[in-house]
Amino acid sequence: MGNHGVMVVAPTVGEAFDDMYTLERACQIFVTACATGRRLSVLSDDVAEKTARDWEGITDFSIRHFEEMKLILDKEEPDYRD
Repeated sequence: MGNHGVMVVAPTVGEAFDDMYTLERACQIFVTACATGRRLSVLSDDVAEKTARDWEGITDFSIRHFEEMKLILDKEEPDYRD
């Protein structure tokens, strides 16, 4: 899949959506931070690992986030279901 982006796999569509959404936001923030030209502070491996472990257990948030996004779409762009 070189040069074709990322593939996200998860137990549910909601979790996959939220993983992709979170990855895209992280990339946007990283690119913006790099564009400042300033030296970036990077978390230690221990802090990054602990944070990753903490996030792995939060699947209900992902599903709720996806459901909320669908409610917004239902209200603002209902033709997406067609």
